[in-house]
Amino acid sequence: MWHFSVNVKHPICLAVDVAIDSAHQPMLALVGPNGAGKSTFLRALAGFLGEGQGGLKGAPWQRPLAWVPQDPALLPHRTVRQQVEWVMNRELKHAPELSSWIELLDAGKWLDMRPKKLSGGQQQRAALLRALASRPTILALDEALSQIDAPSREAIAGHLRQWAEQADERLLIMTTHQFEDVAHWADRVLVLKDGSVLRDDEPAAIVRSPSSWDVAALVGYVARLMLNGRRVAVKSEGVSLLPPGDVLHVPVVRHRPAGLVVRLPVEVGRRDFALSGEQPSVGDNAVNVFVRGVPVSERG
Repeated sequence: MWHFSVNVKHPICLAVDVAIDSAHQPMLALVGPNGAGKSTFLRALAGFLGEGQGGLKGAPWQRPLAWVPQDPALLPHRTVRQQVEWVMNRELKHAPELSSWIELLDAGKWLDMRPKKLSGGQQQRAALLRALASRPTILALDEALSQIDAPSREAIAGHLRQWAEQADERLLIMTTHQFEDVAHWADRVLVLKDGSVLRDDEPAAIVRSPSSWDVAALVGYVARLMLNGRRVAVKSEGVSLLPPGDVLHVPVVRHRPAGLVVRLPVEVGRRDFALSGEQPSVGDNAVNVFVRGVPVSERG
């Protein structure tokens, strides 16, 4: 069980207190817009905002955590191999536990190169390899895979989950702006905004009940409207033709190459939604549409 407590005023105001059982929830995701406090939270855990912050004891080099920031922060005067070996205090050939990572990260071809010769994605791979070489208990990645191509990123994320599941005390923490990047693998998600935790739950539970528009917008809902006196958040696939339920009279309908499109009067302006299912020949006539969505509060 890990208990993280962060309460800082600089560089932003951030108050987070969370306990997580890594044996049952080995992967934690932090989701939020720029300035939400995601990076500050990881910096506090790593010990860079004071020894009393984060809930982990000791100076940064004494903590059981390896932090990979958005900027890989590689040493420019050393090759990747030298940096990895420096962290391990032994030669890489004597570290068979890293061989699978070297293959997965496609690192063999650039191990003996310095960072300035590497692409952005290669530098992120190198920083991840160096972090794993330190044999951390907690691995904190601050959008550290953002420059890696999507197929490779998925493969790496899968192996990182396996790494986290290999020991009960291991914990993987990742930050992202995009909820969909972590929804399929995170066991638990903290939704942050303006230094506060808006939601703390499993991904599926947050999608089912985002509670507020701030959260709904972050997890993929694209519009909100008033329906039968309640505020509802909807996704583009949340609109269909006339099954039982909440029905909205829509005056503007258009045929487009993608199919029938309705324009709903959402809270800020209007938004187009493509209808699925059987499409009547309505031209520009008014039509009733069924709206599927989730109730949200007025916050945000």
